[in-house]
Amino acid sequence: MKYLAFLFITVLILALGACGSGEPITLAGLEGIGFKKDSNTTSTYDYEDINEAWDGEITINGAPEFLEVVIFSSVPDDFRNRWKIMTMAISMRSSIINNIAIACETQETCDYVKDKLR
Repeated sequence: MKYLAFLFITVLILALGACGSGEPITLAGLEGIGFKKDSNTTSTYDYEDINEAWDGEITINGAPEFLEVVIFSSVPDDFRNRWKIMTMAISMRSSIINNIAIACETQETCDYVKDKLR
């Protein structure tokens, strides 16, 4: 019985670790996967926890793709729903990864960024 309890706790710890928020993503980390910033959009957002926000692009399969990046210390829960609604309203795809929110013109772009950051 002790073995089963130990096994259960070990699996639980591993599962929770895999679901954790991971390391904070920085602008340098985004640039490391090919993001090229264009214009600083930080002032367009009214959230205290935003470190910075940028419009820019990332090259996928040889073609530049639009990418909006909002970098937080920690993404506020109320921003998560607003982000999804805001991006849907302008026909954009979106995702939140660790401490960043991204908006993309195509789902392929969002998936590419998520895969590169994992």
